[in-house]
Amino acid sequence: MPWSELALNGLALLLYPGLLACALLGLAAELVTARVLGSRPSIPTRLLPAVRGAGLPPLAAAAALLTLLAASQVALPFNPVPASERNLLVAAVSLIGASWLVWAWGWNRPRLDARLVLAAQACWLAALLSPALVSQSLRPQVLGAVLVVEELPLKVLAALVFLLCLPVLLQLVPEAAPQGPPGGRQAGDLEGSGFVAVRMLLWLPLCGLFVSLFLPPAPDDRFGLLRSAGATLAVAAIGVLTAAAVSRWRLLPVRSLYLRITAPLAVVLVLLAALSAAYPQAL
Repeated sequence: MPWSELALNGLALLLYPGLLACALLGLAAELVTARVLGSRPSIPTRLLPAVRGAGLPPLAAAAALLTLLAASQVALPFNPVPASERNLLVAAVSLIGASWLVWAWGWNRPRLDARLVLAAQACWLAALLSPALVSQSLRPQVLGAVLVVEELPLKVLAALVFLLCLPVLLQLVPEAAPQGPPGGRQAGDLEGSGFVAVRMLLWLPLCGLFVSLFLPPAPDDRFGLLRSAGATLAVAAIGVLTAAAVSRWRLLPVRSLYLRITAPLAVVLVLLAALSAAYPQAL
């Protein structure tokens, strides 16, 4: 790989849309989420000094690296990684690996529901890969640009399933949070702080991936950057409100949402994708 490409990939991992951008968005999102969910924000006063003073635990460091790799694959304006080198499968595998490294640390936590976590992640994968199966492409910017009328119902359903899975993937509900939801007291210990720091990094790749896949790509100018930033924040807000609806406002039980609603929708989504992919061969 040429030195120029190595420099661009390093820039993407460390600055934008990598570590710096992920940390800024994640910090703001964690503070807002803690307020919405009725917790006391403890991130600035307890989490950051602990992580800065002792570094991340090995598992958390590996999860953070995978998260930053996923962030580099999103189709946001001014991404230093060339569009031809961004790959949806790399982002999906990286986020799955990062999530499991974080979940594994708190697997014995009493409220952590393994069945719910598995169901939500399987549904998310269906929402992520079904449009790729139909469009025969793994490039996020290509999938976002596809506006075929015949594929619109599948794309809308995939977007809905993706949004419903966000609270679990972002660990915003107690049943899916190995260290407790944002602002919880579990973030006070040293290693717990490290894993909460990794959760902060998940906001940009997950929300940015939704923008990349389900919205038309924005141009590489300041207006495109503002549009993408607004859309990413809107997706994050939807995730927070969904988490509040099921965990604080109790509008619907968490298990019912994912096992009785989201999972059947994901099954329908996979069937629609398979039929859409096979239809040209049947002509």
